[in-house]
Amino acid sequence: ADLYAFQECDTSFFQRELTLVMNEFGFAGEMKVKSESVREGEAIFYRRDRFVLLNTHDITLKDYLHQAEHLQDFREKTQRVPEIFTNLSERNTALQVRSLL
Repeated sequence: ADLYAFQECDTSFFQRELTLVMNEFGFAGEMKVKSESVREGEAIFYRRDRFVLLNTHDITLKDYLHQAEHLQDFREKTQRVPEIFTNLSERNTALQVRSLL
């Protein structure tokens, strides 16, 4: 495979073991941590001899839901049910976008 994605990846494991092993097999990788209080996240590795990293963009769901202008209507509707709004607002879900050439 040329690409690998790891969910729920522990930051210590990523830094101490996974990155070293993947580098030995010709892969470069990056990790998006969910939050400062949750030291895990998503790690993506790509084969260095096949791809060049052009751009990165990381998103956390709770920040995106609070800041995206086009979601104003969605925020207003979900605030009518406080449990739903609170649940969505506290999510530590992370998204990585990597542009490769």
